[in-house]
Amino acid sequence: MVQSVFRAIRIMEQIQGNRNEQMGLTEISRALNLKKPTVFNIVRTLQEQDYLENDGETNKYRLGKRIFQLARGALLEDHLRETLLPHCRALVEEAQENATIVMYRDAQCKTICRVLHSNPVTGANPGSLPFFTTASGRCLLAALNDSALQRIVEIYGYPGSHWDNTDSWDGLVEKLSQIRSSKLVTVISPEREVAAVGALIDSSPALPPVAFGFFLPAYRFIGKKRARVISVAREYQRKLSLLLGELDFGHRGSR
Repeated sequence: MVQSVFRAIRIMEQIQGNRNEQMGLTEISRALNLKKPTVFNIVRTLQEQDYLENDGETNKYRLGKRIFQLARGALLEDHLRETLLPHCRALVEEAQENATIVMYRDAQCKTICRVLHSNPVTGANPGSLPFFTTASGRCLLAALNDSALQRIVEIYGYPGSHWDNTDSWDGLVEKLSQIRSSKLVTVISPEREVAAVGALIDSSPALPPVAFGFFLPAYRFIGKKRARVISVAREYQRKLSLLLGELDFGHRGSR
Protein backbone atom coordinates (compact mmCIF):
# COMPACT_ATOMS: atom_id res chain seq x y z
CA MET A 1 0.00 0.00 0.00
CA VAL A 2 1.29 3.49 -0.91
CA GLN A 3 1.58 5.30 2.42
CA SER A 4 0.71 8.78 1.12
CA VAL A 5 -2.45 7.49 -0.56
CA PHE A 6 -3.48 5.65 2.60
CA ARG A 7 -2.94 8.79 4.66
CA ALA A 8 -4.94 10.91 2.21
CA ILE A 9 -7.86 8.49 2.48
CA ARG A 10 -7.66 8.46 6.27
CA ILE A 11 -7.65 12.28 6.37
CA MET A 12 -10.79 12.49 4.23
CA GLU A 13 -12.49 9.79 6.30
CA GLN A 14 -11.54 11.59 9.50
CA ILE A 15 -13.00 14.87 8.26
CA GLN A 16 -16.18 13.21 7.03
CA GLY A 17 -16.64 11.43 10.37
CA ASN A 18 -16.11 14.57 12.43
CA ARG A 19 -19.20 15.99 14.09
CA ASN A 20 -18.85 19.31 12.23
CA GLU A 21 -17.56 17.61 9.04
CA GLN A 22 -14.59 19.96 9.02
CA MET A 23 -11.24 19.95 10.80
CA GLY A 24 -8.10 22.05 11.14
CA LEU A 25 -4.57 20.85 10.52
CA THR A 26 -3.79 20.48 14.22
CA GLU A 27 -6.96 18.43 14.82
CA ILE A 28 -6.16 16.11 11.94
CA SER A 29 -2.56 15.76 13.08
CA ARG A 30 -3.61 14.74 16.60
CA ALA A 31 -6.44 12.45 15.48
CA LEU A 32 -4.22 10.47 13.10
CA ASN A 33 -0.97 10.81 15.03
CA LEU A 34 0.77 12.40 12.05
CA LYS A 35 3.25 15.24 11.99
CA LYS A 36 1.66 18.56 11.09
CA PRO A 37 3.92 19.23 8.06
CA THR A 38 2.93 15.81 6.69
CA VAL A 39 -0.74 16.62 7.12
CA PHE A 40 -0.24 20.05 5.56
CA ASN A 41 1.37 18.64 2.41
CA ILE A 42 -1.33 16.02 1.90
CA VAL A 43 -4.18 18.44 2.62
CA ARG A 44 -2.72 21.01 0.24
CA THR A 45 -2.57 18.42 -2.54
CA LEU A 46 -6.14 17.29 -1.87
CA GLN A 47 -7.28 20.92 -1.89
CA GLU A 48 -5.54 21.61 -5.21
CA GLN A 49 -7.44 18.67 -6.72
CA ASP A 50 -10.79 19.79 -5.20
CA TYR A 51 -11.05 16.79 -2.88
CA LEU A 52 -10.92 19.17 0.08
CA GLU A 53 -11.80 22.83 0.45
CA ASN A 54 -10.87 25.38 3.06
CA ASP A 55 -13.38 27.40 5.07
CA GLY A 56 -11.93 30.88 4.96
CA GLU A 57 -13.62 31.93 8.19
CA THR A 58 -12.52 29.00 10.38
CA ASN A 59 -9.45 27.97 8.37
CA LYS A 60 -10.67 24.39 8.63
CA TYR A 61 -11.06 21.83 5.88
CA ARG A 62 -14.11 19.97 4.61
CA LEU A 63 -14.76 17.56 1.75
CA GLY A 64 -14.59 19.26 -1.64
CA LYS A 65 -16.79 19.20 -4.72
CA ARG A 66 -14.77 16.47 -6.44
CA ILE A 67 -15.79 13.95 -3.78
CA PHE A 68 -19.47 14.73 -4.35
CA GLN A 69 -19.06 14.61 -8.12
CA LEU A 70 -17.62 11.10 -7.85
CA ALA A 71 -20.47 10.04 -5.56
CA ARG A 72 -23.11 11.45 -7.92
CA GLY A 73 -21.45 9.74 -10.85
CA ALA A 74 -21.54 6.37 -9.12
CA LEU A 75 -25.19 6.82 -8.15
CA LEU A 76 -26.06 7.88 -11.69
CA GLU A 77 -24.39 4.79 -13.12
CA ASP A 78 -26.34 2.58 -10.70
CA HIS A 79 -29.64 4.28 -11.63
CA LEU A 80 -28.97 3.91 -15.34
CA ARG A 81 -27.96 0.27 -14.96
CA GLU A 82 -31.16 -0.53 -13.07
CA THR A 83 -33.23 1.31 -15.68
CA LEU A 84 -31.53 -0.02 -18.79
CA LEU A 85 -30.61 -3.63 -17.97
CA PRO A 86 -34.07 -5.00 -18.89
CA HIS A 87 -33.81 -3.17 -22.23
CA CYS A 88 -30.33 -4.56 -22.82
CA ARG A 89 -31.73 -8.05 -22.34
CA ALA A 90 -34.54 -7.21 -24.76
CA LEU A 91 -31.99 -6.06 -27.35
CA VAL A 92 -30.26 -9.45 -27.16
CA GLU A 93 -33.57 -11.31 -27.39
CA GLU A 94 -34.69 -9.30 -30.41
CA ALA A 95 -31.41 -9.35 -32.35
CA GLN A 96 -30.03 -12.66 -31.04
CA GLU A 97 -26.61 -11.01 -30.66
CA ASN A 98 -24.47 -9.49 -27.90
CA ALA A 99 -25.60 -6.05 -26.70
CA THR A 100 -23.85 -3.40 -24.64
CA ILE A 101 -25.08 -0.05 -23.31
CA VAL A 102 -22.43 2.56 -22.55
CA MET A 103 -22.19 6.12 -21.21
CA TYR A 104 -19.67 8.95 -21.36
CA ARG A 105 -18.00 9.70 -18.05
CA ASP A 106 -14.76 11.54 -17.29
CA ALA A 107 -13.50 11.22 -20.88
CA GLN A 108 -14.07 7.46 -20.82
CA CYS A 109 -16.48 5.05 -22.43
CA LYS A 110 -18.07 3.40 -19.38
CA THR A 111 -20.07 0.20 -19.69
CA ILE A 112 -23.48 0.45 -18.01
CA CYS A 113 -24.57 -3.11 -18.79
CA ARG A 114 -23.64 -5.92 -21.14
CA VAL A 115 -25.65 -9.00 -22.03
CA LEU A 116 -24.30 -11.89 -24.11
CA HIS A 117 -26.24 -14.03 -26.52
CA SER A 118 -26.35 -17.76 -25.80
CA ASN A 119 -23.84 -18.31 -28.63
CA PRO A 120 -21.73 -15.15 -28.29
CA VAL A 121 -18.71 -13.97 -30.20
CA THR A 122 -15.83 -12.97 -27.96
CA GLY A 123 -15.23 -9.24 -28.13
CA ALA A 124 -13.47 -6.54 -26.19
CA ASN A 125 -15.54 -4.63 -23.66
CA PRO A 126 -16.29 -1.15 -25.12
CA GLY A 127 -15.38 0.36 -21.75
CA SER A 128 -11.79 -0.87 -22.15
CA LEU A 129 -11.05 0.62 -25.57
CA PRO A 130 -10.62 4.14 -27.00
CA PHE A 131 -13.84 5.63 -28.35
CA PHE A 132 -12.78 5.43 -31.99
CA THR A 133 -12.53 1.63 -32.13
CA THR A 134 -16.12 0.74 -31.19
CA ALA A 135 -19.46 1.60 -32.75
CA SER A 136 -21.04 2.60 -29.43
CA GLY A 137 -17.95 4.66 -28.54
CA ARG A 138 -18.23 6.62 -31.78
CA CYS A 139 -21.88 7.31 -30.99
CA LEU A 140 -20.89 8.78 -27.62
CA LEU A 141 -18.40 11.08 -29.35
CA ALA A 142 -21.15 12.31 -31.66
CA ALA A 143 -23.07 13.59 -28.62
CA LEU A 144 -20.20 15.66 -27.18
CA ASN A 145 -19.80 19.40 -27.43
CA ASP A 146 -16.64 20.83 -28.98
CA SER A 147 -14.92 21.35 -25.62
CA ALA A 148 -15.44 17.74 -24.51
CA LEU A 149 -14.47 16.42 -27.94
CA GLN A 150 -11.28 18.47 -27.88
CA ARG A 151 -10.38 16.85 -24.58
CA ILE A 152 -10.83 13.40 -26.13
CA VAL A 153 -8.49 14.36 -28.97
CA GLU A 154 -5.92 15.65 -26.48
CA ILE A 155 -6.03 12.34 -24.59
CA TYR A 156 -6.34 9.82 -27.43
CA GLY A 157 -5.26 11.78 -30.50
CA TYR A 158 -7.10 11.45 -33.81
CA PRO A 159 -8.40 8.00 -34.81
CA GLY A 160 -6.22 7.67 -37.91
CA SER A 161 -6.20 4.07 -39.11
CA HIS A 162 -8.84 3.12 -36.53
CA TRP A 163 -11.43 5.12 -38.49
CA ASP A 164 -10.88 5.64 -42.23
CA ASN A 165 -7.54 7.43 -41.67
CA THR A 166 -9.27 10.37 -40.01
CA ASP A 167 -6.43 12.56 -38.75
CA SER A 168 -7.84 16.10 -38.61
CA TRP A 169 -10.41 18.04 -36.60
CA ASP A 170 -12.57 18.79 -39.64
CA GLY A 171 -12.50 15.16 -40.70
CA LEU A 172 -13.51 13.95 -37.26
CA VAL A 173 -16.30 16.52 -36.96
CA GLU A 174 -17.66 15.43 -40.35
CA LYS A 175 -17.71 11.78 -39.30
CA LEU A 176 -19.54 12.60 -36.07
CA SER A 177 -22.01 14.85 -37.90
CA GLN A 178 -23.01 11.87 -40.02
CA ILE A 179 -23.68 9.81 -36.89
CA ARG A 180 -25.75 12.58 -35.32
CA SER A 181 -27.83 12.70 -38.48
CA SER A 182 -28.41 8.96 -38.90
CA LYS A 183 -28.30 8.01 -35.17
CA LEU A 184 -26.56 4.77 -36.22
CA VAL A 185 -23.08 3.70 -37.23
CA THR A 186 -21.74 0.40 -38.55
CA VAL A 187 -18.18 -0.77 -37.95
CA ILE A 188 -16.72 -3.78 -39.78
CA SER A 189 -13.24 -5.05 -39.00
CA PRO A 190 -11.93 -7.39 -41.74
CA GLU A 191 -8.80 -8.11 -39.69
CA ARG A 192 -10.80 -9.35 -36.69
CA GLU A 193 -13.69 -10.62 -38.84
CA VAL A 194 -16.27 -8.90 -36.64
CA ALA A 195 -19.01 -6.33 -37.16
CA ALA A 196 -20.74 -3.88 -34.83
CA VAL A 197 -23.74 -1.58 -34.99
CA GLY A 198 -23.95 1.39 -32.64
CA ALA A 199 -26.92 3.63 -31.87
CA LEU A 200 -26.88 7.10 -30.32
CA ILE A 201 -29.61 7.56 -27.70
CA ASP A 202 -31.14 11.05 -27.58
CA SER A 203 -31.15 11.29 -23.79
CA SER A 204 -32.09 14.25 -21.62
CA PRO A 205 -29.51 17.09 -21.56
CA ALA A 206 -29.41 16.43 -17.81
CA LEU A 207 -27.82 13.03 -18.49
CA PRO A 208 -24.40 12.19 -19.93
CA PRO A 209 -24.29 10.82 -23.49
CA VAL A 210 -25.57 7.24 -23.71
CA ALA A 211 -25.37 4.73 -26.58
CA PHE A 212 -25.79 1.02 -27.24
CA GLY A 213 -24.28 -1.43 -29.67
CA PHE A 214 -24.40 -4.95 -31.09
CA PHE A 215 -21.28 -7.04 -31.69
CA LEU A 216 -21.25 -10.10 -33.94
CA PRO A 217 -19.10 -12.12 -36.37
CA ALA A 218 -18.83 -10.44 -39.77
CA TYR A 219 -20.00 -13.59 -41.55
CA ARG A 220 -23.37 -13.30 -39.78
CA PHE A 221 -23.77 -9.63 -40.63
CA ILE A 222 -25.19 -10.16 -44.13
CA GLY A 223 -28.58 -10.37 -45.84
CA LYS A 224 -31.62 -10.77 -43.62
CA LYS A 225 -29.50 -10.91 -40.47
CA ARG A 226 -27.91 -7.54 -41.23
CA ALA A 227 -31.30 -6.02 -41.95
CA ARG A 228 -32.71 -7.47 -38.72
CA VAL A 229 -29.92 -6.14 -36.50
CA ILE A 230 -30.16 -2.66 -38.02
CA SER A 231 -33.96 -2.71 -37.71
CA VAL A 232 -33.76 -3.62 -34.01
CA ALA A 233 -31.14 -0.93 -33.48
CA ARG A 234 -33.40 1.72 -35.03
CA GLU A 235 -36.42 0.53 -33.05
CA TYR A 236 -34.63 0.63 -29.71
CA GLN A 237 -32.86 3.88 -30.55
CA ARG A 238 -36.33 5.44 -30.65
CA LYS A 239 -37.60 3.58 -27.57
CA LEU A 240 -34.62 4.36 -25.38
CA SER A 241 -34.51 7.96 -26.57
CA LEU A 242 -38.10 8.39 -25.37
CA LEU A 243 -37.24 6.69 -22.08
CA LEU A 244 -34.06 8.62 -21.31
CA GLY A 245 -35.45 11.86 -22.67
CA GLU A 246 -37.69 12.00 -19.60
CA LEU A 247 -35.12 11.05 -16.95
CA ASP A 248 -33.16 13.48 -14.80
CA PHE A 249 -30.84 12.19 -12.07
CA GLY A 250 -29.41 15.60 -11.30
CA HIS A 251 -26.37 15.19 -13.56
CA ARG A 252 -25.10 17.73 -16.08
CA GLY A 253 -23.54 16.08 -19.08
CA SER A 254 -20.97 17.27 -21.64
CA ARG A 255 -23.42 18.63 -24.19
